[in-house]
Amino acid sequence: MPSFLMVFVIVLICGAIYKLIEIFCFYHLGNIPFFTALALTGFFASMSQNVAGMLAAFALIIYFDNLVKIGKAARKVKGYLLRIDQHGK
Repeated sequence: MPSFLMVFVIVLICGAIYKLIEIFCFYHLGNIPFFTALALTGFFASMSQNVAGMLAAFALIIYFDNLVKIGKAARKVKGYLLRIDQHGK
């Protein structure tokens, strides 16, 4: 879980820094109120998209990781059952 938290924080920090650079360098909105500039440039929508993308990626990683673990466990059980069957004959 610490790796998920680390990725979450890094993506949000990098996304916020990028958007702030975009606001002040590309749009030249340094002379209007800060929160107005954030709203006009879509900062909040961008951050929500970053969070949604991260959560979707985390869900996929967890889903496929569990499939791999279930497959490994099923092979172990199958091997164990085969050994029991062979010793029983």
